[in-house]
Amino acid sequence: MIVYEDGSISGTIGGGGLEQQAVSDALKAIKSGRSFKKEYVLAREVSGGLDSECGGTAEIFFEVIIGKLTAVLAGGGHVGHALAGLLEFLGYDYIVMDDRKEIADRERFPAASKIICSPYNEGIKQLEVLPSYAVVIATEGHTHDREVLSAVLDMPAFYIGMIGSRRKVANTFRSMIEDGCDAEKLKRVNSPIGLDLGAETPEEIAVSIVSEMMAAYNGKTARPLRELPNM
Repeated sequence: MIVYEDGSISGTIGGGGLEQQAVSDALKAIKSGRSFKKEYVLAREVSGGLDSECGGTAEIFFEVIIGKLTAVLAGGGHVGHALAGLLEFLGYDYIVMDDRKEIADRERFPAASKIICSPYNEGIKQLEVLPSYAVVIATEGHTHDREVLSAVLDMPAFYIGMIGSRRKVANTFRSMIEDGCDAEKLKRVNSPIGLDLGAETPEEIAVSIVSEMMAAYNGKTARPLRELPNM
């Protein structure tokens, strides 16, 4: 059975209370972007059971099928520009957000599906971040980086990454926690961003970031293929 974001369905798992509950749980899965498995008790007399006389249990696996990978580039400087070129080459969509008119420009990012030129705290409100979205934070300053990170932490992006040295990242996280941010939420942030490729130039850094992003999108480890079984 396919459950869509608006709650409509294609197919069935038999109707009744089980199907109603499954649809509700599927919508939660879509919102979180996370697949999971759940067991249901089909007996109303059992604590936590469904209003059913069938008896027994049913196990359902919810697999979230996310859309085309789309990257939100918060910051369109040297790294953001290099990322845009690589994303375009790979056939991925990208959105650019920057508060500088000379950066958030269609000539600079001709293939962007959307360009937002506004203060970051306002620009982020113009986005509906979906589970198929990756957010790459590489603005022109630490304050803006933190501003964007704070705004996207609760959004269902499959990947959030922020550029910065280990010291900058540690200081940013510490100040956010001191201001009330849940430390557990920060564990989903890939920062320092990217894979250990020895990248130095903006183009090399872009390869490092997109590689990590692709691994997250495809549910892979980014380990060398020779280390994987059955290869």
